[in-house]
Amino acid sequence: MEAQSSSLDHLHLPQPGDYGHGSTVQSTFAISNSSQEPPRLHSELSNNVSVASGQDKSWKNVGDDHDVQMAYGDSGDLQEADQEDDDVSMNSASPFSDDDDPPPHVPVPLPLPGPAHDATPSGSRSSRKQYTEAQQRAQGNKAPNLAFSLRPGKEADYRPWMGDGAEDVLNETIFRNGFSDKPANAGQSESSIARPIIWQNLKTKHGLLALSALFIQTMDKRQALGKCTAQSTFKPPPRVTLTDTKREAWLRDLASADVPLRRLSRTIPHGIRNKVLLDQCLGKKIPLARAIWLVKCVGANEIRAFRRKGISGSVALSGELKWIKEWTICVEQFLEATIRSSGQKDWVTHIRYVIRLVTALVDEDLLDRDHFLNWVTTSFTTSTLDLLPIWILIVQICWKHLTRVQARGRHLGEAILGQLSNLSSAAHHSTHSTLVKSLDQLIIKLAALHPNTLVALKRWPSLSSAHKSLCNRHPQGQINARLQSIATRNDHLNVSSDQTRARLKTPRLQVFDHLDQIAIGTPIDAILRTCQSLCNDAEMLVTAIVDWASTVHRVGRSRIYLAVRLLRQLANTGTSLEEPVLSCLESSSGGARDRSMFDAVVVELVSSRHFNFGKYLQWLISSGHVSTTDKTHASLLHSVPSSQLGTQSLSLRRAILSRLGQRNDQSVSLPPLEGIVGEILESDLSQERWTDLTTEIMAASSSDRLAVSRRLAAILIEQHNERRSTPIATFLAARVLMECAADYPSLYQVLRTLILHAKHQDVANYAATLQRHMDVFDAMGVLQELTVLLHRVHARLRHLNQYDKIFICSLLDLSRAQPRLATQGPSLEQDLIICEQQHAAAVCSPASDSMLTVQSGDIASDEDIDRTLASGNMMDEQLLARLFSAIVERTVKWTVSGSASLASPCRWFASLRLFDTTVFDRHMNNLLGKLVANAGTDQVRAILIALISSGCLNPGNALNAFVKRLDMLESNNAPQLARFAAGTLQTFLPLTDLDHQKISPEIYRFQIAQITVCKEQYKTMLRFVWHGLSMLNDANNCLFTSPAVAWLSTCCVNDSAAVADALHVHERVAAPKGPRVTKLVWMMARGAVSVSPSTTTDQDDTAGLVTMIRGSDELRLPFVRLLIGQVGGTNASLEQQDKLRRAFETAIADHSVTWPQLMDGAGSEVAKSLHQHSSDAILSAVADLLGDSPTSSASSTIAENLKVAAITSSNNDESSIHVMDRVVDLLQQSSERLDEAKGRGTVGDRALESIASLTRFTILAASSMSADKSTSPTTQKLLGSLCTLMVRGDLQMHQEVQEMLHDCCALLCRSLSTDQRSSIYHRLDESTRQNASTRFMLGIEESRIQWLALASRVPVQPSSTSSPTPIQSSFQSLARQGQQSMPSPRAFGGSASNTSTPLPSPGGQPLSAQIRTPGPVSTEMKYNPFHLRKWELMQDPTPNMGSNDTSLSLQLFAARKVL
Repeated sequence: MEAQSSSLDHLHLPQPGDYGHGSTVQSTFAISNSSQEPPRLHSELSNNVSVASGQDKSWKNVGDDHDVQMAYGDSGDLQEADQEDDDVSMNSASPFSDDDDPPPHVPVPLPLPGPAHDATPSGSRSSRKQYTEAQQRAQGNKAPNLAFSLRPGKEADYRPWMGDGAEDVLNETIFRNGFSDKPANAGQSESSIARPIIWQNLKTKHGLLALSALFIQTMDKRQALGKCTAQSTFKPPPRVTLTDTKREAWLRDLASADVPLRRLSRTIPHGIRNKVLLDQCLGKKIPLARAIWLVKCVGANEIRAFRRKGISGSVALSGELKWIKEWTICVEQFLEATIRSSGQKDWVTHIRYVIRLVTALVDEDLLDRDHFLNWVTTSFTTSTLDLLPIWILIVQICWKHLTRVQARGRHLGEAILGQLSNLSSAAHHSTHSTLVKSLDQLIIKLAALHPNTLVALKRWPSLSSAHKSLCNRHPQGQINARLQSIATRNDHLNVSSDQTRARLKTPRLQVFDHLDQIAIGTPIDAILRTCQSLCNDAEMLVTAIVDWASTVHRVGRSRIYLAVRLLRQLANTGTSLEEPVLSCLESSSGGARDRSMFDAVVVELVSSRHFNFGKYLQWLISSGHVSTTDKTHASLLHSVPSSQLGTQSLSLRRAILSRLGQRNDQSVSLPPLEGIVGEILESDLSQERWTDLTTEIMAASSSDRLAVSRRLAAILIEQHNERRSTPIATFLAARVLMECAADYPSLYQVLRTLILHAKHQDVANYAATLQRHMDVFDAMGVLQELTVLLHRVHARLRHLNQYDKIFICSLLDLSRAQPRLATQGPSLEQDLIICEQQHAAAVCSPASDSMLTVQSGDIASDEDIDRTLASGNMMDEQLLARLFSAIVERTVKWTVSGSASLASPCRWFASLRLFDTTVFDRHMNNLLGKLVANAGTDQVRAILIALISSGCLNPGNALNAFVKRLDMLESNNAPQLARFAAGTLQTFLPLTDLDHQKISPEIYRFQIAQITVCKEQYKTMLRFVWHGLSMLNDANNCLFTSPAVAWLSTCCVNDSAAVADALHVHERVAAPKGPRVTKLVWMMARGAVSVSPSTTTDQDDTAGLVTMIRGSDELRLPFVRLLIGQVGGTNASLEQQDKLRRAFETAIADHSVTWPQLMDGAGSEVAKSLHQHSSDAILSAVADLLGDSPTSSASSTIAENLKVAAITSSNNDESSIHVMDRVVDLLQQSSERLDEAKGRGTVGDRALESIASLTRFTILAASSMSADKSTSPTTQKLLGSLCTLMVRGDLQMHQEVQEMLHDCCALLCRSLSTDQRSSIYHRLDESTRQNASTRFMLGIEESRIQWLALASRVPVQPSSTSSPTPIQSSFQSLARQGQQSMPSPRAFGGSASNTSTPLPSPGGQPLSAQIRTPGPVSTEMKYNPFHLRKWELMQDPTPNMGSNDTSLSLQLFAARKVL
């Protein structure tokens, strides 16, 4: 019967467009040819498609249309557990439930028709009891499920007793003689039987031995006749050239089941090959069996061309392999083209047929299987989301082939996790839920049945997040346990130095890293939850938060308010704050704490009643600090306002202050600053008077500044409540005072009061205030509240058609920085466009027509500029250029004289740009080209302030102009490069030289631009820092000022690698840059807010650095890391490297928790020295452990040095390969110790510990090996030793060691090629080669034709004849007696073996004289591998048939004639 369809006919293949892109319909993976059949989910495919990866084929009828269903499965392999595992259903979430153990593996039978129906009419047995189907099968009334069905109602070799058979009819004959089903002529005597010859001998006492000898000789003869004694003589049907018409007719006959295949097999048309062959099979819808037959005929002819006479065997073999690979690529391209043609007519029918055909080609072994399966996995990896469903189907079909060896299974696991990672980052994740579920099922099946395929993944660092998400989706049961086990094993194999350092981070350091990276808009609850997950100890967490908020190694006041909010949250949950805070105060004598920041934190906690100030006073007395001369701990006494304390605390504080010889209360120092409040409220201060007031304010104490700030805020709020307006000048002055006092809570109260009813001309200043202190207000938790108030003001002004560009730009930046308000960005951008177009709303005559006098003369005064700008909204290019030059000249003149502000130039530039944006920008860019040449001067900065503050120039564009100049100077190595870089830094760094003018809104907005540029484009600014270090005069270099050092410290905390690369800290740079880099790094390491940074020389650097390494604080790690790189770089002297190495050794011996985080800053020579020392220590300790009297510290030495080796390892480490020989020797010694450990548990335990330690060390060494070293002979030898250990029987009970050995072998195998793995396999001993885990790991697939051999008789040297045994002698006569009657086997074309057992005689008399076989006895059978050519296994015989071309040799029937 011809094959026309397979089980895939019942599947509905997914359309690529069914998934994603807004589709809300649940996509399915299975549909039917009939529209009425309900759809089935993709998870049912494994039940419906049993073409996973078998070998044998079974065919069955499906319907009246002679359709044939094909299923692939190896009936022999179904008896093996490893083949049965893959038949687990994919319908459930896992192959087993969460509460039960995995069920026993049940072999899945080949797909067969439904159960046979009883042929008996339903009404004839109505009187009998009706049984269920299960009961009928149990009683034998119904055929079992495994029965082979011949036709409906008839099963092969099965006939249940129904009571109506011939044996059930009782009569006299049956009673007398019994029942017999022999044929009628069965009683006649047979002719030519052996009974008369041997019957007499069988009746004797030796008859059983004689019968046994006869049977043995018969089986020997049958075995000899059943051997393949010649190579295959198969000849495929020849190809003939036919016309197109005849070829089409032949193909139509091939596609028709009515035309016998034997008639078509005489010849096949020429020219049908490769893609044409596949296209014809698809286009003609040739049944699957006939398509496979045609492929084999074409392929056999193609391969036969390589075996012609005159071609050597190696050339023929290489040509055959090359053709098979090309044919495989052709099939791959054909399948891919069919998949990509989705959406076309009859695509579902085509893809179903193509998948069936390709699956049959794979299972018939007509493709290069390795190449095809690798292509399937690669295509699945790179598949888009639209085509992913069909590739999931193909992967399931090839599942058993893909998971048969570890290399392919690992590639498949990486592909599935990669697709899960892509889906998690997709825009419409919810629409891909079905795809995610299907991929989850595949991973779960791998984890349950083949967990070793998910170990030693190359891309595990990037795929671990997808695996973690998978674990979160399945949080319970054995599934999660399996997945977590796989994650743990992969983490243990990824032991790079960076990951090891990350795992060894202390909880405090993890909290510090998290607090440093907090983004604006992060909820306080989320921050606290993360901190608590990183540090479970509440007291340690409080201490870490206080240390982070008050350290000198961080910059910014926002830390205070964030720390206070976190501490208040902890206090509300029941955590006591007094003891941790006081412990921080006790440890603050080291000098790394900013006392003003610490006092500010405590003051805020006292004001909210979360900290008991009385306990601080008691601690101050009990600790003895009152009686000492050190009064640093008493600074908090002056910081807490008296209004926040009770009567008892006030009395005790006065007593302590009296004891210390200080004033009782410094809150009475308000009168010196009383007049400042009045002057500020008058709002008519000149610039000179304001400069004096600023100096007076900064000279006052912090408590005085805070008191004046709070009083001024209360007055402003009271005025607003009384409906009195606040002049903008008053607000600007009050803002400066509050910023000097760092009183941001008061500034928040003032802003919240004034914003809501702000005027059109004032609201931009309120927004600028909020923009500058965005981080502080966000830490306070009020940023979103104030931004929402500004949005309300903007909505009110927009309703009044009052737009302000500066205000809209500030509000846009505020909204973009907050994720919850980012949706307001498009609306504000549209309002900004309307604002720029608003100036052109009213059309009037051109300004050049109405002002002829201006055209002929100069614009000499400010009034001329104002009059020209106010004359109209149109202006020609010539007049615009004159006005632009005039404004620039006035700005420069005012800067030189210093007599006026920049308010007028800012207003002029903004108005002039509205006339013609294009022309204005061209003149502005030309001006920038001239300004960058004089960077750093006051005139250049004044022009940039006017252009940036007016909104005409973007700060980033301004910096880009300076970058272009820098690139040009770098390429030319110009001498003025250092001066230019220093001038640029002077312009863009947020220095303090403009603070005395920040009452001006223009200066204030320019400082905001400086902060923004330095934050967003810090890498660009670092380039200018590197070149600015070449300035000869340090006094004029702004890099060594406190604001510049603070900005560099912030950059180092956020991105230390960028700072290290920019400053070349790992290189020994020559003067003048080298010493200045060292000085700058030392300033950062000693504290960003240090009052007097040290300027130590190079001679003192190493000694101070050694001290920092031994007792480094977690908060100073980024700076110490830079310092180590600078002092101990690649060009460091041997003495410096030796000092650093000894410093690290001391830190390791002291069990320091911070030294691992400093190793990436040390030089490679220091790390290599430490790594070599730790490796030698590990191997020496293992050797000691294997000795007869090991030391007690051997185990601890191994554990500590393993950690050191992991931290100091580096990629492409050449030293690792040199210790592998020693590892192999120690593994051999450990194996010998295990052999000797029988009955001695201590020796065995030490041997197991040695194997585990050596395996961990091997994993560490393999992770750091270079690509060429990982495939070296030494590595292969080590892998062989590990494989031998892995299969030891006494290690099977130690699951942890066994798993570790397997993972280590998988890691070593990952880089080896197929040939190298095969070479290792053949060098192993027989027991190791027979182990299934070894074959799975090394990629050795068992051949299905391995049992076939070619037998040939070869001459051998004659050997001495041994004397016969007594039994043999006694049976020689029996053999002689039967010789006359028994014909020779040679009469049937066979050849008897010289080792055949002679037929004995019980009485010593021969049976016949003719039984002895003549011929030489000096020959023996030699067996060679018989290569079964898959291309020559035809379904129907070909016209040319040879002796070995049939499935059963007819000579086997000749064995019966031996008797």
